[in-house]
Amino acid sequence: MKKIISLFLTLAISTSCILAVDAAKSVSELKKELESNQKKSEQTKKEIKEKQAEMKSFSAESDALDVEILALQADIDSVQSVIDEKDAEIQAKNAEIDHLNEEARKTREKLKTRMKVIYENGMTSYLEMIFEANGIADLFTRIAVVESIVKHDNNMIDDYHNQANLIEEAKAIIETEKNEQVEAREILEGKQSVFKQKQAEK
Repeated sequence: MKKIISLFLTLAISTSCILAVDAAKSVSELKKELESNQKKSEQTKKEIKEKQAEMKSFSAESDALDVEILALQADIDSVQSVIDEKDAEIQAKNAEIDHLNEEARKTREKLKTRMKVIYENGMTSYLEMIFEANGIADLFTRIAVVESIVKHDNNMIDDYHNQANLIEEAKAIIETEKNEQVEAREILEGKQSVFKQKQAEK
């Protein structure tokens, strides 16, 4: 705008000079001067139009950059949201592993106790319990008790295996989430880099 104002001032001064033309100046010279001033005026108008076109072009570029910057910010927010979700999932799985480890520890202690009892008494204790039955009804009752004990022991072993499997599954999920988080962080860094570049351009 300063350049445009300067051009207008130049034109105005040139015109004022014409009015102050020496009376002795020939018509031919006056015509030349007027023609020169006309050319300057046309040039000034041309430059003004060019500057206006440039301003429109810059405005359009600025608007386009604004759109890009807003889109990049939306992408950054989305990627950050995924990273936050991965963090929450990892924390939840770590808490689940802590709980499963505690449950497995308790089950392991129970199994140790049962193994000790079985080792000390062997299967003979079960057989003695059955053979010492008084009558058919008592025999079936004792057999049912033995089956119940064996079933309980087997259930404890199954529980321990299940707990161990769940722990391994949770660890695998955490590993996957961490890998995906690394990927997401790389994407985030790329988006942030472009975002800064576009802000600098604007």
